[in-house]
Amino acid sequence: MIATVLWERELHQRGRHSAFVVGPDCVVLHERHTRLVCLERADGSVRWDVPLGTWPRGIVLAEDRVLVLPQTPNNLLSCIDLRTGASLWSASTPRWTGNLTVHSDTVVIGGWRGYTPMSGLDLADGGVRWTTPSPVTSVRTLAWAGGVLTGSGHEAVLLDPADGSDLARWRLPDRSRNPTGRRSSRWARSGWWRSARPRRW
Repeated sequence: MIATVLWERELHQRGRHSAFVVGPDCVVLHERHTRLVCLERADGSVRWDVPLGTWPRGIVLAEDRVLVLPQTPNNLLSCIDLRTGASLWSASTPRWTGNLTVHSDTVVIGGWRGYTPMSGLDLADGGVRWTTPSPVTSVRTLAWAGGVLTGSGHEAVLLDPADGSDLARWRLPDRSRNPTGRRSSRWARSGWWRSARPRRW
C-alpha cells in the first residue's frame, strides 16, 4: 500500500504532536511560531488564520469550538469558533499548566508533570467549576467511559468532570509513562503538514 499525497503545507517551524488536531472536515494546527490556522481537510485551503502564543501544550476540538493552551503569553487558555476563528472566551491559568481535555460541557486542564492543580472549566464561558486543593501529577488526560482518565506511576484514576471527584481508581502492574519527552512523528519533525490517502493495488 502506497500513500497518495493530496496536499501539503509548510509550517515554518518544527512540528509537534500537541500542535495539531484533525476534525471531520478540517485540520487545526499551530505554525509560524505564533499562529493558529484552520485548513480545509479536502484541499488544504485556509479557513482562518489567527494570532496565538507559542508552542501549544494542547489543542482540542469540541464540536464547533477549538480550545488551545499555548505556553506563552501567560498560559492563556483560548476558546475559538471553529467556523470563523473568532475568539469566544479566554481564561488565565497558572504558570506551567498543561494537559487539556474536553468532556461534554467541561474543559479539564492541569496536572502536567505535577506543576499545577487540575481544574474543570465551563465550556460555555471558561468559568471555573472546580480545582483540586493541591498540584496533581498526571500523564496526558483523555475523555473516557463517562469521565476524564488520568493517573501517574502505578495508579490510574477516572475523574468526574462535573466536580473532579473520583469515579474509579485502579492499581497498574507497570508504571505509566509520561509521554511529554517522546519525539514526535517523522512528518512533524520535518516541519511540514502532509495529508495523504492510502493507495491500494
